[in-house]
Amino acid sequence: MKITEETRKDPKTAREVLETLLPDAHVRKLCLRFLCDSIQLAHPLAPSSWGLTLQKDRVRLNVGHIEVMTIIQAWIHVVFNRNAEPRDLRSTPGVQMHPKLPYTNPWKAPLDATSRLARQTVFFR
Repeated sequence: MKITEETRKDPKTAREVLETLLPDAHVRKLCLRFLCDSIQLAHPLAPSSWGLTLQKDRVRLNVGHIEVMTIIQAWIHVVFNRNAEPRDLRSTPGVQMHPKLPYTNPWKAPLDATSRLARQTVFFR
C-alpha cells in the first residue's frame, strides 16, 4: 500500500495500516487507547504542538520535535520521562527497557537539560 497525501487523510487507510501493524484486535484497542490518552495529555498544554504521522509501516506521535510513541509491526516504542515510569513497568511481560539508548531530536542535537529525563525508552511487544 502506498501512502500519499490524499490517502493519508482517509480513515480507511489508517484502519488498514493499524490492522496490518497490530492484527490482534485486543492489542490494537489497548495501543490506540494509549495513543489517545497521550494525545489528550498533550493537547491541553499546547494544541498545535502534537501531530500524527501515518506511513505504511508505522504510526508516530510527535510532541514538539520529539517522537513520543511509534507503533510499528507488533511493537510500540515509547519515550517518556523516567521520573514518570509506572512502578511495575519493568516486570510487565513483553516489556523491554533500553535505558542507555541515546535519544536525540531529529536534527541529532542533544536534548536540553530539562528534556534529558526523557531518555528512557521502552519497547512493548
